[in-house]
Amino acid sequence: MLNKVLKQKFLHRVTRGSRGAEFWDDARVVACVGNTIGIIPEELRPRVYEEMADLAGKDGVLVMVYWNARWFGDACLNFYHANPNLCGKFDGGSVDFKNTMLTTPMGYRTKWTGVDEARALMEDLGMEIISLREKGKGIFVAARSF
Repeated sequence: MLNKVLKQKFLHRVTRGSRGAEFWDDARVVACVGNTIGIIPEELRPRVYEEMADLAGKDGVLVMVYWNARWFGDACLNFYHANPNLCGKFDGGSVDFKNTMLTTPMGYRTKWTGVDEARALMEDLGMEIISLREKGKGIFVAARSF
């Protein structure tokens, strides 16, 4: 779906005033930052990763920035619980520490990612990791196709 939308916006052929050809002929950086991937429904995430890797192509780079699972408990208490206008009120039953997931009664759902999990996700896509850094509450991953 991602590639289909972009192929409609950035045509492969050169037309007057079009920048489409340059988009497809150049290396692409495809990025997903913050909690974006974490709030995508779990059953859709594999397809989203595949689409992003496909869009990056052989010459591009896939960049992911995750909320660090190591900080999940702190976030549940000091961010999500402290800001009920964001995801609604919830109790401990909404928190899955083993899988670092929060699912609130109002339907808000988030998944935080660990370093090993981030590495495995990229490797499962057949991507070579260029950089994987844990910095504070974030995990930064840059990867490219083999």
